Amino acid sequence: REGNLQAVRGTGEAHVAATRAALERHAGEAVAVAGLEERVAHSRRLLLGVFLALTLLSVPFVVVLLMHVLRPMYVAVRIARKVADGDLTVKVRTGGHDEMARLMLALDDMSVSLRRIVRQVMGGAGGVAATAAQLRAGHQDLSQRTETQASTLQQTASSIEELTATVAQNAGHAREASQLAAGAAGGAREGGGGGGG
Repeated sequence: REGNLQAVRGTGEAHVAATRAALERHAGEAVAVAGLEERVAHSRRLLLGVFLALTLLSVPFVVVLLMHVLRPMYVAVRIARKVADGDLTVKVRTGGHDEMARLMLALDDMSVSLRRIVRQVMGGAGGVAATAAQLRAGHQDLSQRTETQASTLQQTASSIEELTATVAQNAGHAREASQLAAGAAGGAREGGGGGGG
């Protein structure tokens, strides 16, 4: 019995030793997991701190960048609005070589071109007005000359009618004179023929 008890004790002690070794191994793993979790939490805090620091540092740069982009854009919109409202005297200041400077230069070119076009249109309108005045004066002159010619033609027609009447009257008188002359010639012949017979 004692041998059996010895064997069970030896087996029990071996089992206890194996269990103790397993517990120690698991305890070491638990310590390792706890250390790993602590490092993960530390890394999270570090990343959050870096993110906050970068955010705080980048906000002023973003604000300055937005002001650099938006201010010229607002100026460009104001200039475009003035030109759209008909104010072509707008002077556009250009400077720099970025996109906003090119936009401002394009607005200045547009304003200059529109001023030139308006001058040309005004010059053309002045030319059209002068031509219209000349046409009006020519029309009035032509109308007066037409009226004068119509009056002259009426006078000429009246004169031709009078001349025709005078010619017809003269023709009548000439016929009468011719008849009288023929009668007188016939009478003279008769009177001359009777005196010779």
